[in-house]
Amino acid sequence: MKSLKQVMTTAGILTVLGIGTALAVPILSTPTTWTGVGNQDGWSLQAGGGGTVAANGSRLTVTGPVPGPDQSILVSQAGGAYSGNYSMPYIEKYGVFEFTVYGATPPNDLSLYLYANNGDTYQYDLLAQGDPTPGGRTYNVALMNGSWVPSPGNSLDFMSDLASIQNVGVGFGQPAGGGITYGLDDFQIDVQVPEPGVTLMLLTVLMSFGMIFRGQVSELFGKARVMVRA
Repeated sequence: MKSLKQVMTTAGILTVLGIGTALAVPILSTPTTWTGVGNQDGWSLQAGGGGTVAANGSRLTVTGPVPGPDQSILVSQAGGAYSGNYSMPYIEKYGVFEFTVYGATPPNDLSLYLYANNGDTYQYDLLAQGDPTPGGRTYNVALMNGSWVPSPGNSLDFMSDLASIQNVGVGFGQPAGGGITYGLDDFQIDVQVPEPGVTLMLLTVLMSFGMIFRGQVSELFGKARVMVRA
């Protein structure tokens, strides 16, 4: 039968691993910034959509075709940094997409897309948060906000689809006439874990290791007192 020390050691290690697993994101949590001229970081124009894409050294841009209207969707690389299991603990519950969109002309449509490996697609209307601006507007979209709209023919199993996301995209609906340029920058999926939860886990770890090494700590203090008296 395992001793209490062995059990507490295992509990402490598992708690530490649990924190690491909970806070580890298999998708980028560091923003994609497109700072390299000509480097699109795997993003491209979705097949079938009009327009041209460029990385100008400060952001990713998409210019719609002339004449409009049309929709241009920028998508991340399939199987790339934004592909993975979004249903993992803390990602599903606390995952938030954050990014900035630039534009001097209001688009007809502005949407965030999730593409599952099985072909299911989900769309979130970003214009509910306002039009993009020349100086940039930052958008925040939580995975669990309940406003994702499935495309026709979807399996309608959002939670199951989150377990296998192929890529993500941002769609820009060109106004009449087309030829409008929009910019995308600082794109990321951030996991915003409430501090009380993390604090509770850390306290559990500290308490566990405090019980494990209680004897060693007492011994060290005892030696320190002897040295001071000497």
